[in-house]
Amino acid sequence: MTWTAHTCDVPAGSRAAALLPGATCCDAYRMADPMPQADALATYQAFMAHHPRWMRTLMGLRNAAVRPFGLKTGTLQGGLFSLMSQPPHEVVYTVDDSHLQVWISLHKHRDASGPWVTLSSIVRLHNAWGRVYLSVVWPAHQRIVPRLMQYAARHV
Repeated sequence: MTWTAHTCDVPAGSRAAALLPGATCCDAYRMADPMPQADALATYQAFMAHHPRWMRTLMGLRNAAVRPFGLKTGTLQGGLFSLMSQPPHEVVYTVDDSHLQVWISLHKHRDASGPWVTLSSIVRLHNAWGRVYLSVVWPAHQRIVPRLMQYAARHV
């Protein structure tokens, strides 16, 4: 199967959609669900466990660059995001520091065309350092997330 992630709206009625008021920016990417029998937490964990080597390198560079400014550091598998919400169809992780708060949602749903998974990111800035960080990271984020989803789908 060909795995392609496309931009979409944050799913209506999702926990992620409830976080949108007051958000500075958000994005969402949808693709066919590579793990339709799994719940959202298992799918998220599989996605984060299967990412290309270059992603680990980017995270290492990011951590080294932001550590002096007090932003949290960690890996995609742990240390950076904390589990906030875990219903069977959606899992939400968050990171909150003095500069910004980010929520990541993996939402699973089914419609007439099949099972889908949507990965949404919502950001709320706290100060100027958060704006500087976001101006550097957001363009890269929008290129990386769909590729990360596609890579993970091929390897789960």
